[in-house]
Amino acid sequence: MKKIYILLIAIFAISSTSCSDYLDSDYIFEDRETIDKVFTDYKKTEQWLAQAYTYLLGQCCDVASKRNTPFVFDDCMYYGDDDVTVDATKGGALSYNKFREGAYDENTFQDTWNRCYNGIRQASIFIQYADMSIEHSAEEIIDLKAQARFVRAYYYWLLLRKYGPIPLVPDEGFDYNQSYEDLELPRNTYDECVDYIAKEMVLAAQGLPLKRDQLSITRPT
Repeated sequence: MKKIYILLIAIFAISSTSCSDYLDSDYIFEDRETIDKVFTDYKKTEQWLAQAYTYLLGQCCDVASKRNTPFVFDDCMYYGDDDVTVDATKGGALSYNKFREGAYDENTFQDTWNRCYNGIRQASIFIQYADMSIEHSAEEIIDLKAQARFVRAYYYWLLLRKYGPIPLVPDEGFDYNQSYEDLELPRNTYDECVDYIAKEMVLAAQGLPLKRDQLSITRPT
């Protein structure tokens, strides 16, 4: 009986420790990067900007396979496309026949909204904090911020092209301690959107080089 009692105590102690370790979430927050850690590190600063570019993939591509570019609605939608339904073997890609036959709804190809605003947020944070980098030269900072400004404006252009007038997010971001009503943004007018995009592109062009080497050939000039 005594042995059983000791064994039960040992099991309870182990279970309590395991449960405590499982519920301990401090390590999650300790591993999080801060703005200071990111933008005072050369590699992490570059990675932050690279992440802003990644949202140009998928439905934001202008040039891609027919299943990933939803903006071609001329005769091209008929070329060699005999998939009538969603092709699960290709990531659930939609066929152009879905559009030709009207077999789509309001949720079809709507990932553009999330991708663009995520890219806008990523680029805006970069523009705001890139000057903190102590490992980049002044010329590099000018170029990198100009790239981020171009990418941000390009995302707005993609949104404007697809949805018409859209909300222009404050460049400095939001104070998320505000009420939901204060965080709500109405759509800007079409002219306001065009004016903002045009001005941002001009500012970006002022900081971009005329040409790049082969390793950076996909970056804006």
